[in-house]
Amino acid sequence: MDAGPPAVPDIVKAVEPSVVTMRTAIGLGSGDVYHADGIIVTNAHAVEDRLKHPFSTVQVQFADGSRVPASVVGVDGVAL
Repeated sequence: MDAGPPAVPDIVKAVEPSVVTMRTAIGLGSGDVYHADGIIVTNAHAVEDRLKHPFSTVQVQFADGSRVPASVVGVDGVAL
């Protein structure tokens, strides 16, 4: 018998470690751990100031509450 699709709590448990909070001087955003070497992907607005200048550093908060400093290495300013 097929167990069917996974329950939402099981999905959250599986992906939660890869979801992070981006903390800047002006607010919060979200991101996803893209690669185990520390690459995190997020929207440009999560790491830019109000004038659309990227912050040089941000703070990344993981699901367990731990925080680490991070460098913004690139922003794609193309609006869709």
